[in-house]
Amino acid sequence: MATLQSGDSPGQRVKAGDLLLDRAKATPTTPVKKRLDAFAKLQRELSKAHAGAQKAIASHTAQERKVGEADDAQDAGVEALASALVGAGAPRAKPFQGYSDLTPAALAKLPQEKQARAVIALAGKCAKHPDARVKKAAAAARAAAEKVLAAIAPLTGLERAKASAIAARDAIGTRWEKAFSAVKRGAKSAEDDGAPGLHAALFEVEAPPRKKKK
Repeated sequence: MATLQSGDSPGQRVKAGDLLLDRAKATPTTPVKKRLDAFAKLQRELSKAHAGAQKAIASHTAQERKVGEADDAQDAGVEALASALVGAGAPRAKPFQGYSDLTPAALAKLPQEKQARAVIALAGKCAKHPDARVKKAAAAARAAAEKVLAAIAPLTGLERAKASAIAARDAIGTRWEKAFSAVKRGAKSAEDDGAPGLHAALFEVEAPPRKKKK
């Protein structure tokens, strides 16, 4: 048999704590009641904090995905504008000549926010082009760039919220580890004080199967 461990991640700690408290329901735990009560409180706090951190991480990740999708649409808009300019007589190697010193490839390499602002500036100049197709492509490129900026705007706040939620969860995790160890030590000591089998009832688990050698 193996011993229940706290795990290497917040999620594993929550699972280990749930298992310990579930076992405690079916076990006489009077010798470790105070320690178990203190642990149960921290388990509730950790579970709530972990859920909050997971939500904050998911929100930040989802917004980053939106930025990526908007950036892809912006790249397509830039290519369409370049094609329209070439179709209107601009040199293929430098389709933005007269409107920007950047090539489409150089523009695509800029950081997302800087790229979006450069596209808006470019589109503003191209909007005065006499060719209707260029004007239409410029308007579409500008709209795509504005969507990138709109998607980027919440990222700083979401990043702060994520960092704060993770820090709060990790702070509880440190106290949780101490409380988990305290219950384990108390259960072992209780076996010498007339509570045989308490440690096993709370902490013994099946050992994971050994991996077969290849």
